[in-house]
Amino acid sequence: MTQPLIPDHAASVASITDSHAPVYRVAITGGKTTALAEVSERLRSRGFGVYVVPEAATLMFTGGATFAGLTPAQTLNFQTQLLRTQIALEDSFYNIALASNTPAFVLCDRGTCDGRAYMTSSMWNHMMAHNQWDMVSIRDARYDLVVHLVTAADGAREFYTLENNKTRTETPEQSIRLDRRTQTAWVGHPHLRIVDNRTNFREKINRVDARISELAGMHLTKRIVRKFLLRDFEQDVSFRAEEFWVEQTFLSRGLGHDVQESVRKRGCGSANTFVHKLRRGASETKRQITNREYISLLAHCDPDRRTVRIRRRCFLFNANYFVLDYVTNVDPGFGILRCHCHEGEEDVDLPDWLCVEKEVTGDKEYTMYELSERVAKVRVRTDALQREDRISDMDFARSF
Repeated sequence: MTQPLIPDHAASVASITDSHAPVYRVAITGGKTTALAEVSERLRSRGFGVYVVPEAATLMFTGGATFAGLTPAQTLNFQTQLLRTQIALEDSFYNIALASNTPAFVLCDRGTCDGRAYMTSSMWNHMMAHNQWDMVSIRDARYDLVVHLVTAADGAREFYTLENNKTRTETPEQSIRLDRRTQTAWVGHPHLRIVDNRTNFREKINRVDARISELAGMHLTKRIVRKFLLRDFEQDVSFRAEEFWVEQTFLSRGLGHDVQESVRKRGCGSANTFVHKLRRGASETKRQITNREYISLLAHCDPDRRTVRIRRRCFLFNANYFVLDYVTNVDPGFGILRCHCHEGEEDVDLPDWLCVEKEVTGDKEYTMYELSERVAKVRVRTDALQREDRISDMDFARSF
């Protein structure tokens, strides 16, 4: 097992700004009640502080609130109060974890976007606008990771039960429909991981554990990022996707020749999230940072590389979460389709409407690190051509 990078990562950010020990926020959704308890114990056994945020909906239901028979206006009010309660609970646990000044996980029993599965799009959008919320702050900046456990009703029906949560009443068919709506509600988060029922329950727990532990640089299983080069990224596509712009910049701060350090800005319009990343060999850790930290770190950009600019689309297909990137500042631009999986889960159904030229998994030419160098070379060539054009213009002017 690779040793975690927590001390190096915390120190690397702290060298620029004041920093707490890392606290990782994870939303665990879907059929997750038993998994949440077991993963919590595993993380504690590895020396992490673990704080489990209770499900806000269960607190309200057991306290006498009901969702049945509500008018649209009452439903909107209920979901608004539910989301405010969820946010308040999460913020309280997160601040307690920060004050402990020890590496910790805040595991949220469901998250802010779960309610979206129980509302129409117009109702959700109205609630967001009325409360001046946006998806970047509610979803992307709030959690370092979202893990969705597919309901046992979908693929392991013999194990589907309501005994572990008395507030739930869904039939297996209803559970499957809600589960898929919940998956869709989280599309767009930069780190959404869907854990299906292809294995037995024990292995399912192990897969959840592996995904969460990766946040702290602990690789319990081999992670594989499958990549595919696309021939025609700009074709007209009708699938539902969330779209963002991404900028990734590599840094040079003398952390060691074997360390790749970068910062990433990701967002839509004026709403952005910022991430600091460290990679050492096969081990990688990511940590959300503030806009101020991001700007401070940009001062240490690698002079031999340039920022990679990407138009990104995120979407679900056959229970797999795909990221579709179009690299805009290389010539010619091209598209890369990515899907995260782990050892034993390499079989991926690719969307049949995308024109895949070839698989480029493991090809260094298509890593962000190598692309940043290609962008730099394009910039150098462009600058040289512009200088030649200026000289030609001056020579032409002197001829008169």
